[in-house]
Amino acid sequence: MTELVVTFGPFRLLTIQRVLMEREKRVRVGSRALEILFALAERAGEIVGKDELIERVWPNIFVEEVTLRVHIAALRKVLRDRRGRQYVENVAGRGYRLAAPVTCYEAEESSRIGPATGTDRRGNLPSPLAQITGRSQIIDTLIARLARERFVTIVGPGGIGKTALALAIADKLFESYEHGACFVDLASLADPQSVPNKLASLLGLAVHSEDPIPSLLAFLADRQMLIVLDNCEHVIDAAAMLGEAMLGATSRVYILATSREPLRSRGEMVHRLAALEVPPPSAKLTAAEAQEFSAVQLFVERAMASAEAFEFGDADAPAIIDLCRRLDGLPLAIELMAARVDHLGLRDLTASIDNDGQVVQTSHRVTLPRQQSLRATIDWSYHLLSQVEQLTLHRVAVFAGGFDLAAASAIVSDRNVTAAEVIDSILALGEKSLLTVDLTGEDVVYRLFDTTRAYALEKLQDSGERAEISRRHASYLCTIGERTTALGHAEWLATYGHMIDDIRAAFDWCFSPEGDRSVLTALAAASAPLWFGMAMRRLSAKRR
Repeated sequence: MTELVVTFGPFRLLTIQRVLMEREKRVRVGSRALEILFALAERAGEIVGKDELIERVWPNIFVEEVTLRVHIAALRKVLRDRRGRQYVENVAGRGYRLAAPVTCYEAEESSRIGPATGTDRRGNLPSPLAQITGRSQIIDTLIARLARERFVTIVGPGGIGKTALALAIADKLFESYEHGACFVDLASLADPQSVPNKLASLLGLAVHSEDPIPSLLAFLADRQMLIVLDNCEHVIDAAAMLGEAMLGATSRVYILATSREPLRSRGEMVHRLAALEVPPPSAKLTAAEAQEFSAVQLFVERAMASAEAFEFGDADAPAIIDLCRRLDGLPLAIELMAARVDHLGLRDLTASIDNDGQVVQTSHRVTLPRQQSLRATIDWSYHLLSQVEQLTLHRVAVFAGGFDLAAASAIVSDRNVTAAEVIDSILALGEKSLLTVDLTGEDVVYRLFDTTRAYALEKLQDSGERAEISRRHASYLCTIGERTTALGHAEWLATYGHMIDDIRAAFDWCFSPEGDRSVLTALAAASAPLWFGMAMRRLSAKRR
């Protein structure tokens, strides 16, 4: 069998397998975004109307144009090459086109890329948010160290890229483990005792005792897999105990943790993650020489991705070097600033950084002084937002996990903010790197960076709206349950199981002094299909 292959730039589209490749690497992209790309590739160079794209990708379904824009934005991100070239162009008022020379050829069956391996092994492991800059040697080092030691903790201050690095490592490794990987995000947990319960829940393990650790260890005893414990610092003792127990009771379970400080577990090997490399203050470098330093390279890459017209010349080198130095080489701070390069010139961009900015507090532990620039960066980005965008950022911070446009609209909109304004604000926040966008599934899911969420929650608290927004959040979760009572347990779990962190957060609020017991009762009833569905699935798995 032969297959038609469509190529443009470094990319290949395999028409039978419906696969996008960048050179020899398969590119992950949601099925609907990929279908848009196929539609554009079939008429490369021509304008394909918005209505035509919507009809093809969502046949017989009414879809707002904003949904198409979200998927187009995702495509434009994955299709940018290292020089920042944009392959999908927006023709104002008309539609979109693939603006690149296209060639086609037939590939023999022996040349075909087989179906993606490790789909089940990936488990709940998120895809890396972006290509990691300046960390390739560290990734290789930690992969080798993890194979030897089995328990490695990546330690560093907020914004330095611990989670991104852990995801990049897990993304390279998960297929090599017989039972894949499990990603445990601990950021949303308020109670340290919930740490082992969350891992058990993610593994689909039914626990019928107050102490789930013995059941966990028995479950993991004959498994080979990678457990990623992310954001351990605020539940550090519980995470340390769990990691130590798994290391001692198993022989083929590997643990990769991230924390602001070592867990201090027996058997733990600590890697302190340094900031990206910044040129020394006395350096007089050309643009090419400056990009030998990873901090400058990251800024230039993200600036090119944010502003198509951005070019890095020798005259720009001193300003960008100074900016990266004042941001202490912190990846998150650099990315946030680079996303604003299209709004201000480099001189004003550098002048906008307040070196005396306050520290971002994401936990009750002492935050390192290195994070002061991160706070200043987030503060500066925040003040560039419109009033509605600021309000939206405050209010969506109530979500402990991901959320879609419908959920955001339900929480944010009221008599002062329309649903349309909420949608526009969410899209704007995504473009400004204050929200991440996940299109790998059927639905578009948004999420706040942890540091941004902590900042936004402070603003929500200061606004005096925390109680009201928490009430809306809990009530919204109730309405989800009420609307889906006709769904079977399995279908309910598959569709809404990802909201478990939000449901737990809503329960925590209901039990708090400012909580509402009437909402608590409704929430318990509405979420019953989730708990029952999970219990049934675990029981079924246990019997098998």
